[in-house]
Amino acid sequence: MPSSRSFLWVITTTGAAAFAAGIIMAKIMFQSTGLGRREAASDQNSRPQHHPRDADSRRRIVHMTPSVFETLTHQDCLRYLAEAGIPQSLLDSVPECVDGAIMIECATPDKFSFSTADKLFWVQIENSDACKRIAAVLDEMIAAHPHDLPPDAASPSHPTPAPQPETPHSNYTVTSNRCGMMSNEPSAFMHTWIARAESNPQQPMMDIGCAYGVATLGALEKGARVIAIDLEPNHLASVQTAAQHRNIPKARLRCIEGGVPETLAELRSGSVSHVLAANVFHFLSPTALTRTLKSLHRVMASESFLHIQVDSPFMRGLGAFYYVYALRKFLGHHFPGYLPIPESLQRHMFPDYLHVRRYQVMDADVLRAAVERAGFEIVRAGYEPVDDESDILGISLDGRESTVVVAVKR
Repeated sequence: MPSSRSFLWVITTTGAAAFAAGIIMAKIMFQSTGLGRREAASDQNSRPQHHPRDADSRRRIVHMTPSVFETLTHQDCLRYLAEAGIPQSLLDSVPECVDGAIMIECATPDKFSFSTADKLFWVQIENSDACKRIAAVLDEMIAAHPHDLPPDAASPSHPTPAPQPETPHSNYTVTSNRCGMMSNEPSAFMHTWIARAESNPQQPMMDIGCAYGVATLGALEKGARVIAIDLEPNHLASVQTAAQHRNIPKARLRCIEGGVPETLAELRSGSVSHVLAANVFHFLSPTALTRTLKSLHRVMASESFLHIQVDSPFMRGLGAFYYVYALRKFLGHHFPGYLPIPESLQRHMFPDYLHVRRYQVMDADVLRAAVERAGFEIVRAGYEPVDDESDILGISLDGRESTVVVAVKR
């Protein structure tokens, strides 16, 4: 008879294998839809070919209009950029799917004030030096031809226009550290946190894992003071820039670089009001999550609300891991959906543009219990669906794709 310890070891390792298999299938389905990549090569033959007539490098590029540059094929882009003085060793890092249309899209100012270099990085130009050098050339071109941009393009030197409807393919942006994806508009759940901005304007709210700040900016525009926490300095810089463009006083935004629970140690007890942690706690280990919740209970003022949103086990693509999750939960695991991600499984479990070291899914019962153990009183525990038009990863199943909890500190 195998011992109970051996039995549990088999369950755990089988769960990891099942989880990996489920994600591999999801990734195959994701890539087969064409949403996980830019199909730039399919219409290259129909685009006009442009070739440089002389070697008057940078001036030749800068005087080219963006509308012309965006018609160039991948190879033509590399020729022009080489003439502009970018070394071939850097151009070799530009993937074949990146053509003129994609480069101009990256260089066109947007309402979030993302830099051209960051956006080039997101389209899988993984050499940061190449991104910076190419961005410098493209930015000069854009600056030299301001009237050649789309009429709805945001200009960093002017107030940001009202948000425009997003296409299904652009509802999310990969975070700079490649740990996840950020929605380009506040979700319905984020709006429940933003709506509390008017209730206590003298005490700062807090956005944990703020990314590029869609929720933070929403609260700031309602008059709140906000503490924005994120691991990635590029995210915080973008939030600060966007707040400046909205003429929001600097004193109402405090940015803290780092992770939780470590960054919470520097905050005074009872010094923070309502807290949002949307799509970030599922990247924490059980120990880190437990410590974070206890730290939040300390730093939050009485009658303040905690809003948490995480991935649930009811997502398409998890496959057989759901049954492992259910068994672990039955056996009494506090966090049955936790799974460290070794480097060897990275490329099988997640798209190439994401890099996740640890991951866990939680249902409403598990998340509720974790929050209650930290001393909070539950106001709501349930699920939120993924909008079908926004579901670029194909995870929509039955409307329970995200687990949400709203709790109050008494």
